[in-house]
Amino acid sequence: MKRVSFDLVGNDGVKEYLSQSVQNGKTAHAYIVEGRAGSGRKTLVKQLLQALSCEEENVPCGKCGNCLKIGSGFCVDIYTVKVPEGKSEITVDIVRDMISGMMISPNDLDFKAYIIEEADKMNNNAQNALLKVLEEPPADIYFFLITENASKLLPTVRSRALILRTAPLTEAQMLTVLKNNGIPDNAKAKDAVKAARGSAGEAISIYRGDNEISKNRAVCDGLISILCSGIGSKSEFTGAHHRYFKKPEDMAAVYDLLLGAVRDCAVIRKSPRSELSYFRTEDDAEIMMAAISDKAALQMSEVISEYLYMYEVPTNHAMTMTEFSSRLWDAHLL
Repeated sequence: MKRVSFDLVGNDGVKEYLSQSVQNGKTAHAYIVEGRAGSGRKTLVKQLLQALSCEEENVPCGKCGNCLKIGSGFCVDIYTVKVPEGKSEITVDIVRDMISGMMISPNDLDFKAYIIEEADKMNNNAQNALLKVLEEPPADIYFFLITENASKLLPTVRSRALILRTAPLTEAQMLTVLKNNGIPDNAKAKDAVKAARGSAGEAISIYRGDNEISKNRAVCDGLISILCSGIGSKSEFTGAHHRYFKKPEDMAAVYDLLLGAVRDCAVIRKSPRSELSYFRTEDDAEIMMAAISDKAALQMSEVISEYLYMYEVPTNHAMTMTEFSSRLWDAHLL
């Protein structure tokens, strides 16, 4: 019997479950891997595939031929499907192309695996096409649907796969991941960990200065400054939205950060020394706390949450920005 040990920080429950599945030969044919980007979803899938194909007793060893091929990303039996560059969804034609190659026998491994990144971006026709093979899966084929929100997949697809949920990492766990990637435990690393909010991948990118979240945080800081300066205006606040947010997802990314900042203010008032989402320390939140009342924070949270719930619904983006920026400005004055 194989002895399985995953070299992945955090998510001990998921790792233990998969270890037992591999050891007992009861691995599912399809998994939905749900969690924040950077929470270890892809690493978990990679190590599971290594464990299933590893040639040693203690798996995955990371050193045998199969482990090295999978770890390098150049294994011909593992296929990754993504949203095409410049597109917004995975279409039925992409899924059909994937399915058409499933009858070809594996080359390097004893199985083939198909990894669909941002699986929730499959349109309904694509999901229904995939459903047919999930209902009657070919032998020796594994499917991994990676998503931040499994509820966006069709119920019929969710019912044909086992859902694994990766949890956000603690700050201590994230610092360990950064250290494993050659990043020292210093103030800059701690700031990156705080900004990433549970995503080690984002923390690494922030530290190295090559991630969108660095820009989004700067934009969020700018909006907070307008809201709390005492000399800002609604037109200035709305104008900033139109300058910065060319797409709904740009606004959603910053509003997610802003929601963390607003909630930090409420948390500090109710329970000092609590873990914060946006601000690194309570002192960093002092200006916002002084400018925004508890009533205002509650109303702002409701406005932001409403936008985050509906932003993917097709609307006139410019009009929606104007509406929500106006409502958010009015809310902060309560």
